[in-house]
Amino acid sequence: MRLGMHRIREVLRGSRMPVAVLCAVLLALGCSWASPPMLRVAPAVIDNVRSMGRVELEFETESDWGSGTQVTNELVINVGAAGGREALDEAAVLLKEREWIVVAENRPTIVLMKSSRWKDVRVIVRPFHSAYFEDNPEILKRLERASVEEQSLVYLQIFEEPQA
Repeated sequence: MRLGMHRIREVLRGSRMPVAVLCAVLLALGCSWASPPMLRVAPAVIDNVRSMGRVELEFETESDWGSGTQVTNELVINVGAAGGREALDEAAVLLKEREWIVVAENRPTIVLMKSSRWKDVRVIVRPFHSAYFEDNPEILKRLERASVEEQSLVYLQIFEEPQA
């Protein structure tokens, strides 16, 4: 064992490369341990919300918050209502049945709800309107292909609220 350590010291003495490699490895390990947090809701939350109607469209968006990333799950769901106001009301009722609680509302425009089952999880519910997706025409094209009645749709954004 002593002979092996002596040989390693000889190799290290003659070159700066092993020191540089060691520093790079330690730096990489340190960065991976300190990776920024990502807020993402559990798959069970998304399943809970999906169960309220027929999902016409689903995607995720990411945004920066503080030192991390927040993932928002966005869904367009057909709740079978006759109009936008009715769709919002129906979605709120269906979510309440799934243990969601109204936190704030400005009907007929928007309802904010929190989960009583999952800590810090929120959902924003709005009647569907194509203006929400002006900056993303691909989403509108996907909905057109599905040929759905806009008035029966709600637009939901599900996210975990960052803690201070």
